[in-house]
Amino acid sequence: MTVDLQRRLDAASSIARDAGELALDFFERRESLITETKGQQDYVSVADREVEALIVRRLVEEFPDDSTLGEEGGGTTGDAVWVIDPIDGTTNFLRGIPFWCISIAFVWRGVTEIGVVRDPTRDQLFSALRGGGARLNDRAIGVSGRSSLDDALVGFGYGGRSDPAGFAEASRRILERHAEFRRLGSAALSLCYVASGRLDGFWQAHLSAWDALAAMVVIREAGGRTNDFLADGGLARGNHVLAATPGLFDDLAALSGLG
Repeated sequence: MTVDLQRRLDAASSIARDAGELALDFFERRESLITETKGQQDYVSVADREVEALIVRRLVEEFPDDSTLGEEGGGTTGDAVWVIDPIDGTTNFLRGIPFWCISIAFVWRGVTEIGVVRDPTRDQLFSALRGGGARLNDRAIGVSGRSSLDDALVGFGYGGRSDPAGFAEASRRILERHAEFRRLGSAALSLCYVASGRLDGFWQAHLSAWDALAAMVVIREAGGRTNDFLADGGLARGNHVLAATPGLFDDLAALSGLG
């Protein structure tokens, strides 16, 4: 089996735009959405499910031999698998905070080849094809290049599988090095902010594949460094996430304990 990666990138970009329009429509009438709780501070609504259904339907129509794996509907894996987060940042979405996104990654034989992240509220599409560079809409992007924590802005992530004491200790170590920090509520979009130089690094002790894979390939193609998320069964079980400019990566790895 061979795969046309450029065709898949073009299709994923188009699908992400359309999914973003559907999600934005739900966002504008979010008070009427029925919301369920999956766990502590972990929510899902009809918007998540409908947006994922649109993405999966379009991908299956376009690439019937590919597998899909979505946050809400699950799926299967194989040589060619699409990894989908219909709304990353659901808590922000449901509370009316305009920091959330759609994330679509394509993994071919254990390598993430394509990443597309759509921010509908700002009309921004982050995209990358491995070996082809990273883009924000039609413009090439790159990481900031900062190499000192003294003037760095680092994104922190925290979720239900994180250890509060470990998070607090790692945060303390980073802040003692005089870095500024942001916790913005969407890992995928925060990671894309690293790719575009708005943040200089990001770390979280545990994320699922749909939260991270798409944005991590965007970061690498933008000149940044990331950990190997797919190592040790990361596609199925999730993994820690560390991403930064090349000059900050080793420091953040040591300070966060995720090296």
